[in-house]
Amino acid sequence: MKLSFLKRGYLQNELEKQIERASSKQRFNLLKQTAKTKNPLTFVTTYNRTLPHLKKILTNDWNTLQINDTLSQTFDTEILVSYRRNKNLKDILGSKKIRDNKVLKRITL
Repeated sequence: MKLSFLKRGYLQNELEKQIERASSKQRFNLLKQTAKTKNPLTFVTTYNRTLPHLKKILTNDWNTLQINDTLSQTFDTEILVSYRRNKNLKDILGSKKIRDNKVLKRITL
């Protein structure tokens, strides 16, 4: 494995440091389950390619939210930006089923 990292251009001394670091850890400690601190605050929006880069905006304005004591306790973890899928043409038109040689359409909006 060391040879494959060397072929990729990693430095010899850096590889040896990291191998030594990994070897010094006990396997038992690495396999322990760690408790998650908190679920991140998730900001969900529908994806649109014309939207500005929301993660960058929220990260830049994070300090503004931390000024107020109440808001800093509410928003104590970083924000996670998630996008939901836009409706495509199939979602708009609905699904269709064929029964008795007739097309049955179910319209969903």
